[in-house]
Amino acid sequence: MNFQDKGIMIAVIVIVLVGGAAFTLWWWKLADRWADSEHRRFKKSGLRDQAGPRKVVMTGFDNKPPADRTNAN
Repeated sequence: MNFQDKGIMIAVIVIVLVGGAAFTLWWWKLADRWADSEHRRFKKSGLRDQAGPRKVVMTGFDNKPPADRTNAN
């Protein structure tokens, strides 16, 4: 491998690294624009309550439900 081959190899490596970094930054910018539009789209339609997620309590079939206290003597 002579000096000219090493120079070409180094130039190709630098071009790939710089091009890869530029492409990655451009891709993130594009993805941020897409994510922002999705956030606006789903915020308008109201798929989720603004108060927060709904709480659901699941009980097993093995446990008896608590006694009804409204009819207590």
